[in-house]
Amino acid sequence: RAVAGAALTATWAVFAALALTAGFAWRVRPLRLVALALFAVTAAKIGLVDLAHAEPTYRVAILLLLGLLLLGASWLYHRLGERIRAAR
Repeated sequence: RAVAGAALTATWAVFAALALTAGFAWRVRPLRLVALALFAVTAAKIGLVDLAHAEPTYRVAILLLLGLLLLGASWLYHRLGERIRAAR
């Protein structure tokens, strides 16, 4: 059961990353906003559900991966957001 929950969380994170990338590539702001909302839901699920069932060693790894995921998304949003604003 824990593996299925982790797989669902990973799927959400990958889908959010792909949606964010597509939103920038196609310059579709609503798609980017949905991707950011999905990132927020994924982060909440990790913090409230996934960490409650993880061993302490895995909690550290999960939090590090979550931090890297959020940093990557914010970097992508900042970098590509400037290009979209400059192209208008």
